[in-house]
Amino acid sequence: MSDKITAFHLKQLECEIHQIFVDLIDMIDCDNKKKNDRDNVFNSRALAAYALHILANISPSKAAEAIVDGCDDNGIDAFLFDEKQKILWLVQSKWIQNGQGSPKQCDMKVFKDGIFDLLDFDSKKASRFND
Repeated sequence: MSDKITAFHLKQLECEIHQIFVDLIDMIDCDNKKKNDRDNVFNSRALAAYALHILANISPSKAAEAIVDGCDDNGIDAFLFDEKQKILWLVQSKWIQNGQGSPKQCDMKVFKDGIFDLLDFDSKKASRFND
């Protein structure tokens, strides 16, 4: 029974993020990917944007603009600085197709290292991030 509930909730979330972010998430770097891979990348990016939309209380378009996910993202999938509240939001998201599991330890290490690189303000390390 719990697997069906998980699948149901996962489908609800997928529909919600698709409805909100379908025209907002930049997918140009995925033009040559297979549809299933593109869908997974979109869902992962939309999930990161959705987290910012809800937690940082920002518009979907502003949340989509915060996405920095890509092959050289240094583990950081979304980056937002809320000047008014002086809060730096760093998001690492993974869309897990079946809804079971969690990010791998190596993914979390890359994210941690990315945060340290970001805070080091080292120009050599800055090249590890997307433009």
